[in-house]
Amino acid sequence: MYDLYFILLLFFTLSLSSLTKLANLNEFKQTLVNIDVSRKYIQYLVYLIPLIELLLAIFLLIDKTRLISVCGVMSLFIVFAIKLSGYTKKSIRCNCFGKLFSEQIDRITISRLIVLTLIGLYLGISDAKISGYGFNEYILTCWLSVGTFMIYALISALYSLVKMKEGE
Repeated sequence: MYDLYFILLLFFTLSLSSLTKLANLNEFKQTLVNIDVSRKYIQYLVYLIPLIELLLAIFLLIDKTRLISVCGVMSLFIVFAIKLSGYTKKSIRCNCFGKLFSEQIDRITISRLIVLTLIGLYLGISDAKISGYGFNEYILTCWLSVGTFMIYALISALYSLVKMKEGE
């Protein structure tokens, strides 16, 4: 059941990240500018990154493409973690989830990427399958994955509030 949970958690994370970036292209573009991505690549990356995230999310749900997707997810998260690690001391908006969260690039962003990469590693090693579960297990696991994401959202909001109060 952990396999299904981790697959759905990554699916929801990648899908939400992708769709919110596509909905807020200008802000995502500004983040790319702020992390010193070459201007000649930004016009492509602003569309390419969210589309890759969405494709990887969809491929996670298909047993035959899961391993390729997991490798892609881990590669994407590792590249993000390496690129963003140099910007944790600056005040740059993450835009990982568009306007949904107002997060800054910081150690928590890097930690989240490391955890998601480890989940991908587990899925790659475990040869995870999405088939073979009952309907109730799918529904419960979907709710658990969404619930986990909501807990993350709440913690993120509380963390932002505390940082804002400290700044006053």
